[in-house]
Amino acid sequence: LTPQAAVVKLTARELAPLATRVEPVYSASYGEMPIGREVAAWSAAPRLDGLAVPPPNRFIPTDLSIKARGASTAQGGGGGAARRVKPALLLNTDSVRLHFLQDERFGRPKAFAFVSLRTPQ
Repeated sequence: LTPQAAVVKLTARELAPLATRVEPVYSASYGEMPIGREVAAWSAAPRLDGLAVPPPNRFIPTDLSIKARGASTAQGGGGGAARRVKPALLLNTDSVRLHFLQDERFGRPKAFAFVSLRTPQ
């Protein structure tokens, strides 16, 4: 975990004019901006005692076997099953959005986790 390896996401209505690109799967507007000065400042910051990666989570599954092909990939509608191209929104709350899309090409599980850290400064 280093500042150089971080992927930083900033969400603010004030930045909407800078969101000039569109993500193809979710059709979400986004933009990119350089943060080299910030990364340099984070790299020079002193280490904080007690700040560490948490211990292993016993609730993370150990069985990652692949579902059978075709399971949960059909979309409703006439004319038979079609390949799902957009993830299904499984959970949408104030603090969590959870999407699912079965991988048809490689047959391997893949996950992305985005964590938001908020500080008073």
